[in-house]
Amino acid sequence: MQARRIFLLIALLLSFNRDAAPAPVSQDRQLYLSAKNEYDQLANSKLTPQTRARLEKVAERFERLPQEFSKSRYGDAAYYNAGKIHQELYESSREERSLDRAIRNFRLLVGKYPNGAYAAEGRYRLAMALDAGKGDRRDARQQYAIVAAKYSRSDWGQRARERVAALDAAAEQERKQRPQPAAAQTARPVQEPEVPKAVALVDKPRDPAPAKPAKPAAPPALRKIVIDPGHGGKDPGAIGLDGIAEKDIVLGVARRLADKLKALGIDVVLTRKDDRFIPLEERTAIANAESADLFISLHVNASPNPEARGVETYYLDNTTDEAALRMAARENGIARDKISDLQFILSDMVQNLKLEDSITLAHRLQGSVVTQVGGRYGEVRDLGVKKAQFYVLVGARMPSVLVEMFFVTNRVEARALATDEYQQALAEALFDGIKKYQETAQVVKNL
Repeated sequence: MQARRIFLLIALLLSFNRDAAPAPVSQDRQLYLSAKNEYDQLANSKLTPQTRARLEKVAERFERLPQEFSKSRYGDAAYYNAGKIHQELYESSREERSLDRAIRNFRLLVGKYPNGAYAAEGRYRLAMALDAGKGDRRDARQQYAIVAAKYSRSDWGQRARERVAALDAAAEQERKQRPQPAAAQTARPVQEPEVPKAVALVDKPRDPAPAKPAKPAAPPALRKIVIDPGHGGKDPGAIGLDGIAEKDIVLGVARRLADKLKALGIDVVLTRKDDRFIPLEERTAIANAESADLFISLHVNASPNPEARGVETYYLDNTTDEAALRMAARENGIARDKISDLQFILSDMVQNLKLEDSITLAHRLQGSVVTQVGGRYGEVRDLGVKKAQFYVLVGARMPSVLVEMFFVTNRVEARALATDEYQQALAEALFDGIKKYQETAQVVKNL
């Protein structure tokens, strides 16, 4: 009898299983697969205006996926395919907008998914777009070097090493030619190994560009600035007196600063426009994807010592200063050893070219806040410009700094930070510092 009951129970469960509806396909997977299927169908079609329009629509669907489903497992594949579509469209049309879209998607891919399955090829494609498309050999070399270092045993790593060698050879040949430009003969780059058809046109070697005049022209006005209001959403940042949260203060200052910069004709991108959580690595990825001229991360300070007060500004660099290390650990929200040495090495490959500009920007912002806010509200303690290992600055491809605007744990400063008037004063001081930085940069470039 007992055995018969068990048999009937198993049979009943099996019948339920057989009649049950299949598990629903997730929306992100459905969006990805529908876009991928159409892309595969169009891949070998003749590129007519109609086909091009369809491919651009498919790319838009890929781009929508990580925006609508931020935690989707298909995010990196979506950025990769969107970038690849636009790169292939650029190969056939040489339209700059396609190249720009390709670069944007590949930057988002390697910024948001630096260790994903598409990261090696995505960064290599980014380097090719910068190299053969934009003619930016310095930027391209840095990207190739990252691939060569990080994926040394892969085929992409080998190709990247060959491109670095070719670019270095071209640069050396150009250097040798400069003293005798009239008689110099253009050297051809090292012959490259054959690459896959999908990227062959973009990966075509470039002849060295002619030598540039010794005296560069004055740089144009700042075109685009990314402002990063720290923390947000589930991450309140430092909590001060009466429950005031760092995330709310910095968002208020960022919005006011953005308004002033826009009035000057500068394009401004906020990494967050409201109270939402943005991962640290995504903030820098946004700045890189936007090809910003400056990246400024805004924060307010905190200390166990309620008497601590003042303002300080940081740029990315290695340091042994214990106070700076503690500060970075708090803002990073992770243990210091979570940031691998490789990340800093790779970041240094880019940042060392922008280090002087970052230091100059830090001094201009620091000086303006101390002077202007101090002039309106009384003496401000100048804690100086310092270097630290802030994760949010790692990998930034432009001058970048992090400003710690006073202490929410100091009674006087916390009450001031909570007011609209004081936030406006901070925005005006930062705005003045940015203008002074630009003026300094233009003078230096003209020397």
